[in-house]
Amino acid sequence: MFDLKLKKQSENEQLVISTGSTYKAKEYEALAYLEKEDSASRLVEILEYSKISDCKYEFNEISGLYEVYVSPTSYELANNIYKKVLEDKLLEDVKMAEEEKKIEKEEAKELEEEKQEEISELNTQKAFREPTLYDSKEEKYKDNLSSAFTFLFCGVVGLIVVLLNDLGVFKLIEKDSSSFITVNVILILMFAVFCGIGVWSLIYSKKLKLEAKEEKELITKVNEYLEENVFIEDIDKEVDDSIPEEIKFFSRVDFVKNLLNEEFSDYDEELLNQISEKYIEKLYA
Repeated sequence: MFDLKLKKQSENEQLVISTGSTYKAKEYEALAYLEKEDSASRLVEILEYSKISDCKYEFNEISGLYEVYVSPTSYELANNIYKKVLEDKLLEDVKMAEEEKKIEKEEAKELEEEKQEEISELNTQKAFREPTLYDSKEEKYKDNLSSAFTFLFCGVVGLIVVLLNDLGVFKLIEKDSSSFITVNVILILMFAVFCGIGVWSLIYSKKLKLEAKEEKELITKVNEYLEENVFIEDIDKEVDDSIPEEIKFFSRVDFVKNLLNEEFSDYDEELLNQISEKYIEKLYA
């Protein structure tokens, strides 16, 4: 009998050594294995509050967990309480997860609304953005030359008509009319002014022709710079990919224009705007 008692005691001691617990299995039963000491302490407090005083917890160095023990007589009640605690914790976790999910949805909705507002603002800017209106020197030269020839033609033809009328080749204005001299003088002056404007326009056209040649050389220089230094990859890095395609055009133009303004600060800004737009149209055609 004494040998049997020693044998059971030895078995209990071996069980204690193998589990790392200082509580003997005969005296306590393991209720829970928890990772955090706060959780184990809290569970013991709840059990003690529930009139279960024979409960303890300790850290198991082998498992690395905090083990909560109760006496065998209190195990069933303690286990029910522990299940309730787990259920409440689960419900709390579910509730927190739902709240976090709700917050994430609200934040996503706010971001989407901000994005839509930004797109709307960009569309408004696009709608009211003034197009680049730049008359090149070449166009001015052609328009001015055309005007010069028109004024000269009208002036010369008008003077010829007045002269032929005065010579009596045909009679537009009767010489016997009291207003003949007045009308004749007015017509001569008017057609003479036409001729003068035509001559002045021809002289100015020569100046515009030289300026047009210089401008053409400048445009060639700027385009060569763009082709050698500005590529699609560089532009796309600076443009927000989430904005509509039609808005991207203006963003790309602005990017190229800013580069040109830094590189060619002494050039006409409207000219650089036009070059930027044409370069983007060509690059993304």
